[in-house]
Amino acid sequence: MNPLVHEFAVDCPPEHAWAVWAERTSLWWPATHSVSGAPEAVVIEPRAGGRIFERAPGLRERNVRGWAGLLPAYVSAAGR
Repeated sequence: MNPLVHEFAVDCPPEHAWAVWAERTSLWWPATHSVSGAPEAVVIEPRAGGRIFERAPGLRERNVRGWAGLLPAYVSAAGR
């Protein structure tokens, strides 16, 4: 299965971008948006240039749309 790939730029230093992504997720991730209880897993490779991919092929298109909707909120939060 090919990984989901989304490329985007944030207007901040890498350290701040990572802190917003990993430590301040509530700034951009909707409280009602959860994968808990769903038959899927999201994996973020822990390396520079890491990929995000899901393990439920039937949900691929939903995940593509979901990330496309979430990432602008992240970019906005990281740029603050």
